[in-house]
Amino acid sequence: MKIFGISFGRKKKTSSPSDIGQNAQSDLLKRTRDVSSQPPPIRTVSLAKLKRVKSPVLSFNLRTGTDGFQQPEYDMAEIGRVEDVEGYVSRAFTLKEGLMFKEGWELVGKNPTTIKYIKKRFNQISRVTGIPIQATFRGIGEDVIRFSNNFLVKVRNANASGGRPRKDLGSSRVLQPVAGYFHMPVSTVRIKRNKFGRVLKYRQELPGGEHKDFSPENVIHIYAKRKKGFAVGTPSLIPILDDIRALRRIEENIEMLVYQHLFPLYHYKVGTPETPAREYPDGTREVDVVKQEIEIMPAEGMIVTPERHEITALGAEGRALRAEGYLKHFKQRIFAGLGVSAIDMGEGDTANRSTADSMSRNLVDDVKYYQRIIEEAINEHIIKELLLESTFSDPLSEENLVQIRFNEIDIDSKIKAENHAINSFNGYAITHSEMRRLFGREPLTDKEWEDTFWKRIEEPKTLMQSIDEPWSPEAKAAARSSQTSIMPSDLSEAERKAKEKEGSSSGSGGKKPGPKSTKENRGARAAKAVVTPSNQHGTKLGPEKRKSSIDPVNILDEFDVAPALTTVPHNDLYRHAMDAIERDRFDLQWFKQLALSTSTAITEKLFRLARLDFRRGVRDAGVNPEEILVAHAFASIRNRIKRYLSRYVKMLVDRIGDTYDVNDSVGVRQEKVAAVFDVLASRLRYIFATERPKAYNYGVVCGLRARGARIAEVTTETDACDKCREAAGRISIRDTTVDDVPAFHPFCRCKIIPVPE
Repeated sequence: MKIFGISFGRKKKTSSPSDIGQNAQSDLLKRTRDVSSQPPPIRTVSLAKLKRVKSPVLSFNLRTGTDGFQQPEYDMAEIGRVEDVEGYVSRAFTLKEGLMFKEGWELVGKNPTTIKYIKKRFNQISRVTGIPIQATFRGIGEDVIRFSNNFLVKVRNANASGGRPRKDLGSSRVLQPVAGYFHMPVSTVRIKRNKFGRVLKYRQELPGGEHKDFSPENVIHIYAKRKKGFAVGTPSLIPILDDIRALRRIEENIEMLVYQHLFPLYHYKVGTPETPAREYPDGTREVDVVKQEIEIMPAEGMIVTPERHEITALGAEGRALRAEGYLKHFKQRIFAGLGVSAIDMGEGDTANRSTADSMSRNLVDDVKYYQRIIEEAINEHIIKELLLESTFSDPLSEENLVQIRFNEIDIDSKIKAENHAINSFNGYAITHSEMRRLFGREPLTDKEWEDTFWKRIEEPKTLMQSIDEPWSPEAKAAARSSQTSIMPSDLSEAERKAKEKEGSSSGSGGKKPGPKSTKENRGARAAKAVVTPSNQHGTKLGPEKRKSSIDPVNILDEFDVAPALTTVPHNDLYRHAMDAIERDRFDLQWFKQLALSTSTAITEKLFRLARLDFRRGVRDAGVNPEEILVAHAFASIRNRIKRYLSRYVKMLVDRIGDTYDVNDSVGVRQEKVAAVFDVLASRLRYIFATERPKAYNYGVVCGLRARGARIAEVTTETDACDKCREAAGRISIRDTTVDDVPAFHPFCRCKIIPVPE
């Protein structure tokens, strides 16, 4: 130490290199211990209690009056005048406004209570102001798109608001809760700022001189494209104002050119160099005679001239300046400045769909840019203030925050992104929560997960289809208690053994016997032969007795229908229905959901078979299926299959609903349901026997069309029905759809063959 400049104490020891290494190592260990014992680097502070900081950067103060208020850097009134007289500008602004709010918006957050609170406050604001909150947000979008600025004036009134008073950030001043928001015209606003750019006061000044001042805490200024140090944002129309004026001047000059040359000037030529105009003995000239004839000729008259006279019409004749290129140049500059394309403005020209989508990308991106600005402003200046006026303990914490979010306006891009997320999840690349976040949604809670399609439909169906897994709550409880069987406990020993014997025979591949024939069910079994439709085109192609030599078994073998029917989930649906009736757990709503799922499975199976038939037809037409576009054809086939199977499911559910009676015994209910299944099994067989040949013939048509053929022929059998004979002959395949080709009815043998041209 030093006292009065004199040093006292021991002399500092000079360290050796080894000592230096040891000291460095001990210092490192000491710093490590100090770091581990230090508190977290960021102090936990409530966002609501943070103080505001002031900017130290100087700002511009342009056109400041004697009262200290500054005119905006741009003439906002001129923007409104241009929109009123310029069609391109008005149309572009309308397109952007409509696209911005086309899909609407929503409030998102982790806490449903805070979301509900914000919605309630918005409803209160709409009620007391008489202006829907949607109209308020739409007005923000309109001003930001037109002027790149928007001014919202707050009205504070504790008696007309559901919030509570609060202290202003950084001061002890108490602010009353917000009761409403009102738009202030951008062209009437003047701003008073200090040299650092901090706003001291806003003033609304009308052309007549009347004005009104507002405090900064009562005004929300939303801006876009604001240059550093400027008071307002730069309107997007400023860079193209000169282009608009130039285009209008060119159009005015073209208008004058049209008026000047609309009526041509006629030139009458008399004589040729070899035989010039004559002069008659009385002193008159040939030119004077022609002039006199023209003057006395009526307006609808006609002039007959010899070969020495020539009449021509004088006009622009291509010698005037061609202004089309200049018009196109300045028009393209205006479109580029407005962020739109010629397609968006209604000028289709030669653009196709792909080109139109690419050209409209700029418009979508421009609108999304404004949406992000509006979202940030509303979240920061409106929603956060409403949360501060609430009674939540920490309203600005991450759990309580609420944000507004515009829904995706580019639906095609959204579908592609969602499909990519689903494929990534199916490919085990991301988790389910990550997939939800890629959708823009929060991960599912346990309560929400219970309401998904998997928990409601797929999981019960999977459990029902499993052999050793109980699916009903009662069966699960019985399985947990016994761990051996889900057989009811009130059966006698003899009945239990019979059940076990029956189950063993079923498990070994034996078919479960149906109910015995009794007086109660004999009529229902006999009714299926009467109710079963023979055929809509007569009895020639009936399933039991045929007058034609064509056997339906040949068609089933040709298109592999019979093996397909034995593997479709139709039999599983029948088995589950019978099992549910036996357990006394049958419910029509449950059966409807299960039938819809079964219909989906049958649709997928039949569609896979129909695709193979379609490709076979394309190959038989002499074309490789890989060389043509089949997406549209597959979509048509799939929609047709789905339509007919939906009708089948509806008919099945409706008929079971009409015949099922809970007051009947179990055997009677099973017999009634079995009769409906027996009746409609033939209908399902008809669908297979019709759609697969139709897919094959449609493949032949698409193959012939790819080869350039225009005509094909429908061939049929000699003893075909009337409908097939009417359809036989040559047809044009240019616009032929899947509905126009054979088969025209079940077991139809009509085919499409090429016609040599």
